[in-house]
Amino acid sequence: MRSHIFTPAVALLRRMSMPSKMIGMAAIAAVPMLIVAFLLMADNWRALQTTEEARNGLAAMRALQGLTHALQDWRDAADVTAAGEASLKSVQDQAAQRAADGLRVVHERLQNHPEWNTGGLWDPLREQLDALLKDSQRTPSVRHADATQALARLQRLSGWIGDAAGVQRDADALTAHRAALAFEGLPPVRELASQLRGRATAMLAHPDAMTDAVTISNMVRQAAAADQIEALLPALQERADALQRRGAAVPAGWGPFRSATDELVRSTAAHLKTAAMTVDKLEFYALATRAIDAQVALERELTDSLDADWARRGAQLQRESVIVAAGCTLVLLLLSYGTVAFYRATIGGLAHLNEAIDRAAEGDLTSDAVLPGRDEMADMSLRLRHMLQALSELVADVRSAAAVLGHVGLQLVQDSQQLADRTQSQAASLEQATSNVRAVAETVQTNADSAQDIRHLTGELNRETERASELMQHTVGGLGSLQATSQRMTEIIGTIDGIAFQTNILALNAAVEAARAGRLAGALPWWRPRCAGWPSAARRPPTRCAN
Repeated sequence: MRSHIFTPAVALLRRMSMPSKMIGMAAIAAVPMLIVAFLLMADNWRALQTTEEARNGLAAMRALQGLTHALQDWRDAADVTAAGEASLKSVQDQAAQRAADGLRVVHERLQNHPEWNTGGLWDPLREQLDALLKDSQRTPSVRHADATQALARLQRLSGWIGDAAGVQRDADALTAHRAALAFEGLPPVRELASQLRGRATAMLAHPDAMTDAVTISNMVRQAAAADQIEALLPALQERADALQRRGAAVPAGWGPFRSATDELVRSTAAHLKTAAMTVDKLEFYALATRAIDAQVALERELTDSLDADWARRGAQLQRESVIVAAGCTLVLLLLSYGTVAFYRATIGGLAHLNEAIDRAAEGDLTSDAVLPGRDEMADMSLRLRHMLQALSELVADVRSAAAVLGHVGLQLVQDSQQLADRTQSQAASLEQATSNVRAVAETVQTNADSAQDIRHLTGELNRETERASELMQHTVGGLGSLQATSQRMTEIIGTIDGIAFQTNILALNAAVEAARAGRLAGALPWWRPRCAGWPSAARRPPTRCAN
């Protein structure tokens, strides 16, 4: 057999049983699919974990934003109250309560996620904020400076959490723009607006605000925050335009934010930057509060969008994981079902063929070896059936020939017996003729005197002798024919013995070839091309090979 690239694999498969082959082929199909499914599930799981981590980080950052808003409201109200405006005392107290609640919420959020490693930033900041809210003996300037410092540290902590949880490192561009706008762009604007609200309103509430040069100078310097806000707005507008370019709608709170912020900037430029001092303190405080509230509403809308996007993403990842798991389970079930069905069809067909071959080897050539279907196994069973039919016809022909030869032999024996009887009768007649000759000779010797009678008798005797000679010749010829017939019978009997011998050899060859076909059928793989036909090319004509 010529070697080729598949020779080692074919040699290996020929040494394996059919169940081992089927299990191996099923494993070849199932293992890569399971590996791919595992990788997909692992990737989805990592993405889901990343999304959940980002949502947890977003929740912590929103809690920090709430604490920041409350602390800004408390700081600004405290500055105005310290300047003599007692009407904002209730606002200060409410903001202090909100800040205390925000401290507790943020602490709980950070305690649930030690992997963010925020202890070094949060613990001292928490102590500082708790002491700041409870200490009422600090001077307004110290309290304002401490609150401003705490707000800056809160902003750094928010950035730390955003980086640790992946809030600001999302691969989706829309999500990244929303996170950057909510946690990087708006907080500086809000802090500048809060500074204007608290410090400028406190200066407007000063009794000598219209005449004190120091107060007026500080007011003009504080009004420069409006210029900083105006310088930050183009970057925020670029973020909003980027959302539109990505196919997302501009946030609904963007318009109110720009309107309130622009109004605050214009009012500051008109009334404070020029040192005109023509705006009422509470009116300016309310104007700044509206701008800050619009910023807070926009931040809340953006963070809600982020949370909704990540929730949808998490749900989609869960659905994909379920679909992948269900698909793999379904494919495995179908593969198992197909493997079992193929095993039953193949092994069952081989068992049926082996049973038919075994019965044929025992001499039963009447078994039905046909399998239903149109595959190679069914084609092999059909060819086996044709072979059994041919063998049965051959055996029938041999039996018929043997019966005919037996009948002819019996007739030859009968004819030989009859010929022997006739020969014995002719021998008796010859003996009688011999006796007669002897009697004639004696008569010739004793009756020499009757010459005429003797001559006459002699003539008759000669004629009788001639007839006896002819009879003898005929007898001799009959004995030759008997000898030839006996030789012919001997040849016929030898022929019968040869036919019987050949019949035994054919039966033995058929048994050997049937056993060989059984071994080949059990050894060949189901997909290997088979050549169906006579096992021995010397005694059977070759047939077409079925792929």
